[in-house]
Amino acid sequence: MAKQDKSSRKGKYRGYDIEGQTGSDINRPWFWKVLLISLLLTAVIVTGVCFTFMHRKHEETRSLEEINEANTLKNLMKDHDNVKIIRSYAHLTEGEDYTATRQISIGEGGDYYCYYKVEGTASDYKEVVDHGEFYRNEGDFSYYYGLIGDDYEKKCLAPMEEDVFQLNTDDTLGDQNSSGNLKTIRLTYNVQGGDEYNTKYGFEAGTEVVKKITYESDSRLITSVSESVDDEVFFSYLVEFDSELKIPRFYQKIKKLKTMRTCTVVSSYQSDKEQTYDYTFGIGTYFTVFEHDGYGIYQDKEGNVEYSKSNLQFQNPITDLTLYVISAGGK
Repeated sequence: MAKQDKSSRKGKYRGYDIEGQTGSDINRPWFWKVLLISLLLTAVIVTGVCFTFMHRKHEETRSLEEINEANTLKNLMKDHDNVKIIRSYAHLTEGEDYTATRQISIGEGGDYYCYYKVEGTASDYKEVVDHGEFYRNEGDFSYYYGLIGDDYEKKCLAPMEEDVFQLNTDDTLGDQNSSGNLKTIRLTYNVQGGDEYNTKYGFEAGTEVVKKITYESDSRLITSVSESVDDEVFFSYLVEFDSELKIPRFYQKIKKLKTMRTCTVVSSYQSDKEQTYDYTFGIGTYFTVFEHDGYGIYQDKEGNVEYSKSNLQFQNPITDLTLYVISAGGK
């Protein structure tokens, strides 16, 4: 049998002339039209998919933003005598698991009453804001804080507002369910290196956090939140309306005191000139002030002896006391 010359098989496979067929197709006008149409269709499909995804993401983000806009302290307090916010933290990288509870009400004059307590740690404490005054209890010691400048806004009001839960609009929206006036949504978030979930809870980058959010459909007020990894909850948030108003025992004791002490703060903090603030409260209550950036707290007018809240030997909780808040450049 005669052997077929290899050169005669070049460019052929099973009877199909590859070189000839390909070359002839490329040289035909319809080939380029089909190719161009295919590329255009591909581009249209990709653009459509991207637009649909971006539009959906925009709608999801806007929906979450609207929920955030509704969740303010003012809206929570609307139509309610008081609001209780309970936040629980677990699996922390530092410190013990703990629960922080804040109950807020507004009096007839528009003044806030707020009772805040932290439970579960070795240094639990309680705080009360009432009629523009700030009290704190740490075990056997109760303190009256002399508020100066914008302390009331920053140290009293701001923490109340910050405790109202806000959604992360970068989260991915998942399943949504409704039951009566309550709606529950599922959000997911992938941990990033250096974010709160990484530093505060120790989750590795890439770990998926699942968030279950329940809110009122009409008001959009969030009533409960749980955040978990692998079905283990490490953070929860709960809102209760119109529960029994709590007044802690340490504060009740202070308000029952008949004998008063007067303490004074002298400072130019947030003022062009030196101001004197006087505070009167029950004896047996220690006096202190908040720290301020660029300012020191001193026991003397010259600023030679620094004051420390832990230096209880410095003050007798029965007698009057004067502290000086002096700027670093004013000494």
